[in-house]
Amino acid sequence: MRPPSLSGKRKHSERDTLRADSHVEVDGVVYASVSPRRGGEDGGEENLMLEGSCDCGAVRYTVDGTLDELTQCNCGICRRSGGLWAYYSPKKVTMTGPTDIYMRGDRMLELHYCKICHCLMWWVPVDKSYDRMGVNARMLPLGAWDETPIKTCDGASW
Repeated sequence: MRPPSLSGKRKHSERDTLRADSHVEVDGVVYASVSPRRGGEDGGEENLMLEGSCDCGAVRYTVDGTLDELTQCNCGICRRSGGLWAYYSPKKVTMTGPTDIYMRGDRMLELHYCKICHCLMWWVPVDKSYDRMGVNARMLPLGAWDETPIKTCDGASW
């Protein structure tokens, strides 16, 4: 089953979000299929809501937005932790659950990891006046970003 398109606006009578609604196990690996979830009050044109969670489910994020483009960085942190970034205004992201924060040398970004399973969930700038943050798209349901363009960032050369 292919995931729904995550770009642009669609007209619905209910709000769409993503959820893994069925699971299939093949050779010990569990795969989830993704379909729209409806829930909301009035009709009208609304963006999709994106929901991501860590492996254990203790930490979650919800984004009021779409996946238009992703960035794969090759710096040490992103390469080692599997960061695949979608960027949004912090005003459009709701984050819940217990996280540990890591800040590397320049101390410009707070990298948030689940306290339990240690998945890298998002980064926020230390300077809160900066209106941009990154959520790790690898925390979205399987297949949610399959058709999203991915650009590369050469963070290893900085």
